[in-house]
Amino acid sequence: MTRTLLFAALLGLGACSSYHDDLVTICSAPSKAGVTADDPMRMMKMATYISKNLKTSQAKRFMGSLATAASGADRSALLRAEAAKNGVPTCELADLSDAEAKPAH
Repeated sequence: MTRTLLFAALLGLGACSSYHDDLVTICSAPSKAGVTADDPMRMMKMATYISKNLKTSQAKRFMGSLATAASGADRSALLRAEAAKNGVPTCELADLSDAEAKPAH
């Protein structure tokens, strides 16, 4: 019985950690996918990197909610809020989205 409870607890911890890890994967996509600001394929490369590396259905659903957000600023806010709620202190992808949403001078 004790082993069963320990195993169940470890599985539960893995699930929480895995969603956290997926949020880190999402947030770090620009650098992990090796994109630069002037790369015309950066969005495709980041999307490919993210889709290949997400492990949880929760993270995949979250990515779906980002896709339906009205604007880049909305996506950045949603991403930052979810990352912070789950212990991810910075989000490179949100920063990139904010930078791209600002009009060029």
